[in-house]
Amino acid sequence: MHALTKTVTLIVTSLGLTACPADIPASTDGTSSTGDPTGDTSDEPNPTTGTPTSTSDEPSPTTTDAPATTDAPETTDAPETTTTTEGATDTQPVDTTTTDGETTTTTSTDGTTTTLGDTTTPDDTSTTAGDTDGGGPDLDDPHQLDCFWQDALPNLKLPGYAGPLLSVDLDGDAREELVVGLGKSNLLPSQTSVAVLGGLGGTAFAPPVVTPTGPMVLSPWSLASADFDGDGKADLAVADRLNQAVQVLRNQGDGSFAPPVSYFGVTSPRAVVTGDFDGDGKADIVALTPQSDIVFLRNQGDGTFAIAGSINSGASSFLSRPVAAADLDGDGDLDLALPSFNTDSMVVRFGKGDGTFPTSAVLPTGDNPGSVVAVDFDSDGDVDLALGHGGEDAAVQVLWNLGGGSFDVPQTVEVDATYDDTVVVFAADMDDDGHVDIITASPGSHWINVVHNSGVGDFFDSGTWDAGQSPISLVARDVDEDGRRDLVVSNSDDLSLSILRQHEDGTFGETPTRLDEGDFWGVLLEDVTGDSKLDIIAAGYGFVRVLADDGAGNFLPPVAYGALGTNGENPDAVDLDGDGDTDLVACGGSNVTVLLNQGDGAFVPTAYPSGQWLRDAVPGDFDGDGVLDLVSIDFTSVALLRGLGGGTFGPAEAKLAGTHPAMIEAADFDADGDLDLALADDPDNQPHRITVMLNDGAGGFASATVRTDPLYYMHLHVRDLNGDGKPDLAVSRNDRIDLLAGQGDGTFVESGSHDMGVNRSIYIQSADVDFDGVLDLIAPDATLSGVGVLRGQGGGAFAPAVKTVMHANANTYGDVLLADVDGDAAPDLVSGGSALSTALNDGAGNFAPSTPYTADFIRAVAARDADGDGKAEIVYGNEKGLYFIPSTCR
Repeated sequence: MHALTKTVTLIVTSLGLTACPADIPASTDGTSSTGDPTGDTSDEPNPTTGTPTSTSDEPSPTTTDAPATTDAPETTDAPETTTTTEGATDTQPVDTTTTDGETTTTTSTDGTTTTLGDTTTPDDTSTTAGDTDGGGPDLDDPHQLDCFWQDALPNLKLPGYAGPLLSVDLDGDAREELVVGLGKSNLLPSQTSVAVLGGLGGTAFAPPVVTPTGPMVLSPWSLASADFDGDGKADLAVADRLNQAVQVLRNQGDGSFAPPVSYFGVTSPRAVVTGDFDGDGKADIVALTPQSDIVFLRNQGDGTFAIAGSINSGASSFLSRPVAAADLDGDGDLDLALPSFNTDSMVVRFGKGDGTFPTSAVLPTGDNPGSVVAVDFDSDGDVDLALGHGGEDAAVQVLWNLGGGSFDVPQTVEVDATYDDTVVVFAADMDDDGHVDIITASPGSHWINVVHNSGVGDFFDSGTWDAGQSPISLVARDVDEDGRRDLVVSNSDDLSLSILRQHEDGTFGETPTRLDEGDFWGVLLEDVTGDSKLDIIAAGYGFVRVLADDGAGNFLPPVAYGALGTNGENPDAVDLDGDGDTDLVACGGSNVTVLLNQGDGAFVPTAYPSGQWLRDAVPGDFDGDGVLDLVSIDFTSVALLRGLGGGTFGPAEAKLAGTHPAMIEAADFDADGDLDLALADDPDNQPHRITVMLNDGAGGFASATVRTDPLYYMHLHVRDLNGDGKPDLAVSRNDRIDLLAGQGDGTFVESGSHDMGVNRSIYIQSADVDFDGVLDLIAPDATLSGVGVLRGQGGGAFAPAVKTVMHANANTYGDVLLADVDGDAAPDLVSGGSALSTALNDGAGNFAPSTPYTADFIRAVAARDADGDGKAEIVYGNEKGLYFIPSTCR
């Protein structure tokens, strides 16, 4: 928003740093409701340096959430170990095993019972083992958010790219940990690793504890869990493709792992699955190679392994989840199911019970099967198979087991058609009706789909949910202890796990809500319909979209206004025609476009040629006739468009040529009652200048250079910072903010230079964050993750800057604004960039960062109280769409 100090009846809200940015990608801030009695009137962000890109190869999905060994709901005499990778059930090798298609409970010879994985049974709503301390927000704590990502859609930050995922009790405390394979990030050394996140109750998890597994850049391709050494603790097996090995991580009893033991001789293993394949009561390992060889690693009885044989499976594997182990022919021995991607078939290798798989069957399927789970879907005692297919016709098929290892023709299960290329299948009873359901993920998109099982051979699609970037693995567990299974999702393109909480109506993770698809660079919250409800104005290259509040807290479908030039993404909101309605000013290419509000939130656009590659336009009465004018800047000049009344404007008048302005602010710098202009040069221009244009009262300007600098300016901010009633200038350059005190006659005096403790502070805000009656300065870090706060001491003096880390290992790129998100009237910090994060103000100007929500790079954020509860709602935009986060869970 552009600051205006002349007395003019004017309401201006900026969608971003500039109303008319150039075609340079810009990260825009939007508006804020600060609770600051002074009220910051400069909300403008600056262009970013671009979106970070992943340096890691994408991991592939691994095993299932249902038991890898599912011998139907019965008690068997043959001792066997049941495991699933990616969060499946794992049971210790003991005398008897009972499996209901999802949960395996084993009773040992000493009478004790051990159950790992999801323990909610079809007949009750008991939660998973552990997670007994409660959780969620403390509503008595004024600094705890009621909703947002901490409660409605928690998001767990990881120190590397997320891969395969497990949920298993590692330390014997009856509380399951999350185990995730990590790939290299550009913030870590070149190594792969396994991270363990201990549950603290509810949606809270301890910081990840990382165990390195190798020196390469990819995450482990597959994880599996079982008690290999008989100590009653779950160990891990890792498919280490690049190091040509299967690695075993022995649990040391407290949930930590000894250094991995590598078993070489397995060519680029894609998947590992565990189970008692030779009938000796010990958990063995089977690995699958890209050549589709099955390699059997026999447990020696003490948790060490020896390669005991290899056979070609006859299947052409594609994903790292191309194998499931279960008793498919009812003979008590574990068999293997392997989808053959290139031959459109399923290969079943029947186990002999001695670690060999001598016979096979080939079952025709649909196109490109790539993942499989083995579950008794119809409760007939025979284990069925569900397949995820890739290719142009991504789909799910079920092969019904007819008994004795024979299968019916595949049945296609209808799922949402939004999937991209590949479908990965998982299984869990999501609605507690006793029937195991199918969950699908699409690594090529950001969708999770839940397909409910009727139990009699029918499936029905319950919906598609936005999970994050490239969901590749998931587990089902009751995270928030409400008796319903939630989904924890590993997103391969994010350094995070996301949690999709299941609601009472069976829907998942509807916070944030995606309101619109598109590529958004700017967003603001303003009442444009005149009903005293905040509406959303969002913009991208060449368009503005308006989403009106329907009066009940919901937003109507967007109304689009296009043909605004090449870069019309950041309008200002201002009443241009004096009718009391909020109008919009946008820039695109060579035009300033005025969108006049018709009184009901509908707009009529009119374009006014004003230059080339316009960067910004500031409104104000510059010629003293009581009608608002517009001043625009492009790369080489400044132009005045005189207001003619009724929201119309005359032709552009060139006022200053030969300059290279990138930033513009309006204020009365010489105390003559007229609005003057302050300009900062484009970073590419030499020398870098601050120019003041003094107004003669009739729209004529005389310019003077206030300052030159060898370092380019990142942002220009105008406020009375020393309390003398005269507007001052603050300019940022790299890690510093320089202050120029206005003398009231159009001249300025250098009044200080302050190290903000951040790198490239491309945006400055001012507000009284500590309620001492003095303005403070806030500047975010463009490339790291901090915000520098410079507390004012009065008279233009400032204490040394204090840096607040918004979110580790992420970038804010200048996208930080002030808003009261916790309802205590103190302005908090809200940041975008590579994660959405808040830092809560304790009322004394001290900020404590919250858990970030990682999303696709967030270019624009707006935060205001839209529902009157005293807490700001958040709207953000990125290349995937426009998202809304309420202040209170709904």
